Amino acid sequence: MTSEHELRDLSECTLVAANHKQFLEWCTAGMVPWGAHLSPERYITDSERDFKEDWGKDGALQVWALVRRDDPQGSILSACATQRRTGLVKRKGSSEVEKSHVYGIASVVTPVQNHKRGYASHMLKLLHYILADPSLIPSFPELWGQPPQAPDRKVIPYGIASILWSDVGSIFYSKCTIGQTRPGWVMPETKQSEIIWKTRAPALQEGDERWERIRPTELPSIGQELRQSSVDALKSVDTSSKTVYTTDPSSVGLLDFIPLRGSWTWEDKDFNTADPCGLRFRSEYNGGSQDTIIIFGTFNASLGRRTLITYVHNLDPRDLSSLLRVIDAIAFPLDQKEGWIFGLEESRHAELIKAWQAESGREAKYGHRAEVMGHLLGVAYYGPEGEHELLDPQMYSWC
Repeated sequence: MTSEHELRDLSECTLVAANHKQFLEWCTAGMVPWGAHLSPERYITDSERDFKEDWGKDGALQVWALVRRDDPQGSILSACATQRRTGLVKRKGSSEVEKSHVYGIASVVTPVQNHKRGYASHMLKLLHYILADPSLIPSFPELWGQPPQAPDRKVIPYGIASILWSDVGSIFYSKCTIGQTRPGWVMPETKQSEIIWKTRAPALQEGDERWERIRPTELPSIGQELRQSSVDALKSVDTSSKTVYTTDPSSVGLLDFIPLRGSWTWEDKDFNTADPCGLRFRSEYNGGSQDTIIIFGTFNASLGRRTLITYVHNLDPRDLSSLLRVIDAIAFPLDQKEGWIFGLEESRHAELIKAWQAESGREAKYGHRAEVMGHLLGVAYYGPEGEHELLDPQMYSWC
């Protein structure tokens, strides 16, 4: 039997749901890029804990292992995780918003001894055929051997798309093709923005007290509010020539994934459910029709000493200064030196971006995220060939 070090013909590989031994191998490999600052015991414990949280229960979190076809229970050649999230889609030519699924792709890793053999890219090519309706994507290439066994569709239903956040640039994941030629995860230029700004010592002003703190227990109801906003946004989009979709903010465990899971990535931190993870405010500028809602995370080893705003809803630029002062009061005492927000698009948020840049003393920088370690958003669409768009590129769906 050939060893994993000698395997050359990728058609001899297949993709399986990881068993416990393969899960532990995935954890061990993942410690190199993501867990070097944690003990092995802590890293594995946290990875096991994921399956007990809302975002991982009932098969929502699944680890997949690329293995030799003749040894499906054997050592991994490469591995990754998927998170099942509900999605919303308005199909080309339709006026209706439908429920679907959008999968998050996470923790793609290859054991060091297997690097540079094409295993990760081949694994991800096979993964498309786990997540997508095969009748809507190119046929499985004969050169790849046999397609992976179809999963239980009650647990892994067909998705309209999958998304990931690349730290290795914009090219690798697009080459993980759907079929032989259709690009895999494409990284739209307009979806890759960031703003980084300086936090300051708290200096609250009159009126700032109107921002109410959102606690983790409130996030499910917040998610329902944001879901309705997403439905309304999709209804307003012209889909005469394209399909438009987004991750549903009410997906179970989605909004609290970054605040809660991020806190585990610090050896000496764990999330306190009394700590705020968002803010809401009834602005005088929008006629009092809807609250402004902000969701954020304050601890994540992948971000350094930065507070990450994951979701902005209904924020008037004239309320930005007040918002940033309130975030200062939360983040600065935690030694969070900067703030970070992704996904504000000039076509939709031009005035808000200008307001951020105009903030005195914040040194706000707006631009394209870095090619390496920039968390670039990649989208793989699982529908017929044609124009399509992920509507909301904000960081709430990071995984």
